[in-house]
Amino acid sequence: MKARAEFSSIPLILVSSKSSESDRFWGHQMGADGYITKPFTREELIRAIRRFA
Repeated sequence: MKARAEFSSIPLILVSSKSSESDRFWGHQMGADGYITKPFTREELIRAIRRFA
């Protein structure tokens, strides 16, 4: 998604059940700006969204 000009400025937050450091690393390598692991709280999601707002 980040490769397309119309999406390049939109923050991308991955939500995954995978929580290892390598999973987070590859998520960021693939263009994610943030990474949240499940289960997560409402507050964690809001904090991640506000970080990129």
